[in-house]
Amino acid sequence: MATQSDTVTELEARLAEVEAGIEKLCQARIDIHRQLNNLRDPIASRLPLEISSRIFLFCVPPPQVYGTLSAPVLLLRICTSWTEIALFTPVIWANLHLELPDELSPEFVHLLEAWLARGKACPLLLSLEGPPDLHPEIKRLVAAHAQRLIALEIHTHSYLSLFADETVFPALELIYVYDPRQIETQNILDALRASPRLETFGSDAHIVLDEIVSQNDAHGVHQTLRNLNIGASFWTPTSVLPYLTLPALYGLEVMILDVNLLECLISFLTRSPRLRTLTLQVHAAERSWPRHCVEHLLDTIPNLQTLRMTTRTDSQAPDFQDTLIEVLTNSKYLPELTQLTLAASQVPAVHWYTTVTTMLYNRSNTLRSFALQWPAIQEGGTVVLPAEPKEEDKNVFRQLSREGMKIDLGPYFRFLDEE
Repeated sequence: MATQSDTVTELEARLAEVEAGIEKLCQARIDIHRQLNNLRDPIASRLPLEISSRIFLFCVPPPQVYGTLSAPVLLLRICTSWTEIALFTPVIWANLHLELPDELSPEFVHLLEAWLARGKACPLLLSLEGPPDLHPEIKRLVAAHAQRLIALEIHTHSYLSLFADETVFPALELIYVYDPRQIETQNILDALRASPRLETFGSDAHIVLDEIVSQNDAHGVHQTLRNLNIGASFWTPTSVLPYLTLPALYGLEVMILDVNLLECLISFLTRSPRLRTLTLQVHAAERSWPRHCVEHLLDTIPNLQTLRMTTRTDSQAPDFQDTLIEVLTNSKYLPELTQLTLAASQVPAVHWYTTVTTMLYNRSNTLRSFALQWPAIQEGGTVVLPAEPKEEDKNVFRQLSREGMKIDLGPYFRFLDEE
């Protein structure tokens, strides 16, 4: 008990002594628990280190969120043996989702450096999210591990600035931008330049053409990119594709609004002739689609095997999809096509199915899968169902299904289920 004769200084000294004793006792408790865990732990005492490491790997589902209260950091706090196993297993430190704080403390940077160092030479998968401006320390750390970075997910669009300097990411295979906000064409070109082995680039962002790129007519050639997903941007054909040549391109997802943008897409595809998968979003308000333009598009991609198409139109003009089906009735177009998926925005007329069945019948030797996806259209609170195919068209669908073609006409028609 404190007495009146105790001074403030004496009380503070006694308090510091008590707190130091508590700290020692807490540390002693931790040490005893670790020793006890060592004695009780079957992983540390009975299993080879390689098997223990494998078990730890299954304990850490990717991506690991940076923090001290979850694996793999939590594994360091159980016992000495677990600490040794966790540090012996660099792969559990090689997949990280990093939510950056607004203010970066020295302690945060130090812990992040330690985390990344524990991954050693393992291929690194990194996901970044945080405030708009990427801190220079984060740029420095990413650059320091550029040699082993194989996948980068960006949840804040401005973090594409990682590629604006001369840093090269020689092992990087995947970049995806999940932020829908605006990025510039130069951001994409910088990312491709800095990633010579990149195989997949995807973006949910709206892409705009910046003045620097618009003054340069050269086509940037990337030799390894196989998948390009930029279907979220309305103006992609004019803001990105004119500046790219992708000889290894295998899969493309893109959006077009009118015939002019379609011609821009065709020009790009002539420089990327190996395309096998195309996902095309067609949004049109007024214009119809001349048949010769659709034929030209299909002539440009003769090796295509998978075509997925979504159309949305606000006019009564013929839909791109209508024109496409008519052209595809001639099997000289897309002769290697094996999968076709159509997602329509309008309820079709009955005669539309006749064109579809003609197209499917003419392609029955090569086409293996056909699917229709209908929207839930409502008028006055009532769902408007697609028109029922005529009986002769149903019979063609049934025949093709019996012969092995996988046909999905959506949730409204069940006559194929009755087979």
